[in-house]
Amino acid sequence: MVEELKSIEEVEITSKITTHDELINLGRQLQKKDTDDKLKIDEYNNIIKNILEFNNINEYWINIFKTHKQLHILRSDDSFNKFINILLDFPKYIELSEYYITNNLKEIDQLKEDKAELDEQLENEIDENEEKDNLIKELKNNITILKTDINDYWKPRVEKLRNKCICKNNSISFLKKGLFVSSLFTMILIIFYVTKYTT
Repeated sequence: MVEELKSIEEVEITSKITTHDELINLGRQLQKKDTDDKLKIDEYNNIIKNILEFNNINEYWINIFKTHKQLHILRSDDSFNKFINILLDFPKYIELSEYYITNNLKEIDQLKEDKAELDEQLENEIDENEEKDNLIKELKNNITILKTDINDYWKPRVEKLRNKCICKNNSISFLKKGLFVSSLFTMILIIFYVTKYTT
């Protein structure tokens, strides 16, 4: 018995340690995912910023291409290098966009599942409340029936028993009074006859 208790305690301790370690691992994984997501968001925002700048300088580059026939002259221009970097960032932009679209779709699916769970819980709660309401109505109905039974069955019985008791008490009272009167009358007669015959 003592060994079993120790083994149960050991199992509980081991379980607590394992749970603690797994929670730490889960925290690390969530932190790593958050860090990766933040880096991707920053990278995505930088690409968007560059694309917006590209929209601003787009007309400028169209005019330069029309006027300059030789591209090697343009290589030294900083805005041209920005333009090339923007063009080079497009595949990364598309990849990041797909990543965010996929994540957003996963989040939407998760939200739909959560909504379905909440709807189901709400429906269960509503059903449970309806059951409780029905139980309350049934109990109220039973109380009403019991009151009716008391009024219909017990009250007349108690009234009848009460009337019988009153009637018996009246009879007993009448008999007591009759006994008293007859005893008194008997005593008077005895005294009258004793005095009449003894004198």
